[in-house]
Amino acid sequence: MTYFAGQGTIVRRGQASGASLPAPGSDTFDLINLAGNVKLPSDTRTTNSFKTLDSPDPRKVGGGFEDRVVSFRLVFDSTDAVHISMKADAKTSSSTTARRNWRVILPDAGAYQFDYVGFIQKWEWEDVENEKEVAATIEIAVDGTVTEAA
Repeated sequence: MTYFAGQGTIVRRGQASGASLPAPGSDTFDLINLAGNVKLPSDTRTTNSFKTLDSPDPRKVGGGFEDRVVSFRLVFDSTDAVHISMKADAKTSSSTTARRNWRVILPDAGAYQFDYVGFIQKWEWEDVENEKEVAATIEIAVDGTVTEAA
């Protein structure tokens, strides 16, 4: 059995943006510095149940996946070009122009990774406190399939 802690997990954002994106292997990815508390996308299917006249037991059918979201905490650095660009993406009125390739790489020896296309659907500042870093919670709406590979 092999398991590992989350320290060393890397979050990256593709440089290309827009309606048509290159395959993740052809994009250039920037490291998102000071990211933490990553929540990976869930694989939850939509289901519907129904009953038939010949049985008292309900039947179920599974559909596609529910909306997927990847979220992480970002300690904001106002001098970091990627942080500034991400904030601009979050403020754009068009989710199409803000679509990017994203990648999360786990710290295991095989570098298990998640690749997906998405856009920032939420940038929520945390309370600014006297002795605490300025940070935000970022949510990425996944637009399509999540590919997992080692």
